[in-house]
Amino acid sequence: YKEKTDRISEIPTNLAKMTFLHTTKHRYWEKSLALPSTHVHSFAESVLGQMAKKDGQEHKKNLMQFSSSHLCRSFPSWKDCENSSHLNSDPLFQWSLGCQLVSLNYGTFDEQLFKADGRFRRNGSCGYTLKPECIRSSDALQEKPENWKITVLCGSCIPKPESKQEPGCISYINPVVRINMYGGDSEKRKGEHFTK
Repeated sequence: YKEKTDRISEIPTNLAKMTFLHTTKHRYWEKSLALPSTHVHSFAESVLGQMAKKDGQEHKKNLMQFSSSHLCRSFPSWKDCENSSHLNSDPLFQWSLGCQLVSLNYGTFDEQLFKADGRFRRNGSCGYTLKPECIRSSDALQEKPENWKITVLCGSCIPKPESKQEPGCISYINPVVRINMYGGDSEKRKGEHFTK
């Protein structure tokens, strides 16, 4: 152990000056909000959930205020991953709190990955979307309800896979389209619609 610690050296001052982002551990919001904008906080997803539950509005307000001028990243807690059947947590909840960088496991193809894909398709899949005005600015109005019109284009005469067809007969499947709309807030609202 001593040999390993002897090899660790202090970061040279000139190198530290060239480093743009600095990871800082969150302890108190008063200190975090006073930090320069080059400081980044990392939160486990379970910690964000606890912040939202206990004294929720104050923590949410402070986190949104911090993330309006600083980078904030979130990641799944390894304790949660061991106890859970799914590895990806809900990215919409973390984005609604202002986190810019949300870790997702792209090896686990699940509903959470669909949410991330849908969010970034809005901007041509470039990997960046602008946060809503209510999160970017403290004096902005709260989000207003929106009405959306979605047109579902129909598919017909789609044959069943060969393995599912009866011999000598061509049969067709009846496709169903499922549309999910997510609120993206701490209440995790969800609307679902099936075509007939």
